[in-house]
Amino acid sequence: MARPENVKFGVLGKNIGYSLSPKIHKAVFEVLGIQAEYDLINFSKTDLSKADIDEIKHQYKGFNVTIPFKEKIMPFLDEVTEDAWKIGAVNTVRVETKGLVGYNTDYIGFRVSLERAFDWPIESAIVLGTGGAAKMAVAVLKDLKVRTIFTVTREKGGILGTQTLSYERLEALCPRTDLLINATPIGSVQYKDQMPISEALLKKQKGVFDMVYVPEKTKLLQLAETLNIPRINGFNMLLIQAVAAESIWLERELDVMALVEAIGPKCK
Repeated sequence: MARPENVKFGVLGKNIGYSLSPKIHKAVFEVLGIQAEYDLINFSKTDLSKADIDEIKHQYKGFNVTIPFKEKIMPFLDEVTEDAWKIGAVNTVRVETKGLVGYNTDYIGFRVSLERAFDWPIESAIVLGTGGAAKMAVAVLKDLKVRTIFTVTREKGGILGTQTLSYERLEALCPRTDLLINATPIGSVQYKDQMPISEALLKKQKGVFDMVYVPEKTKLLQLAETLNIPRINGFNMLLIQAVAAESIWLERELDVMALVEAIGPKCK
């Protein structure tokens, strides 16, 4: 069923003034000929309340979710898809008459970007972080049958089915792996010019996937370039997950990759 005109969508996150999501979704609306708006639902706090969610759901037909709310949003949803539930994180919410339904389109964004960027067998990986983005990355790696997965955290706890290490322990082990994945905001505009790991550890990695997309080249990616290590940022992942979210909100089967190719040059 087609959505009415002049509907509103948005992205919920903390201090996300840097986000490219409005530009991306507006480009999608333009290509599809849809009259719609896309806002930043920008919080300065780290917690959510029922009142927050009630206000959002009365203004928007759907919204994306980013740091630090991908896990925190889940208790407020009326339904979560099986895939998102398995991952333990939601990045896309559709507002329906029966309530709020949570999805995870980061999965397809990350997986397609990963498979297009690196063509060697990935048998081992390091995932920096244990939040919603890290959980999604681990789900993809497991589905790709990656045998050894290290997850790295500054806090207690880890991700089931991985070897969880502190940053100090990781640096001491300095393992050589096929892929390093930065699923933290380190290197983004809030943490500009910071490195999540040491140069010595980076030199041991065969490839780097930094989910940060602003700036285009984080300090981690700049150093990887200097060291001639294959690398990718999170821009294509962002594009793919955004178009996949549109397919959910609009209840239309969209050609995701064709749309990504069409809007990509306009959104950098």
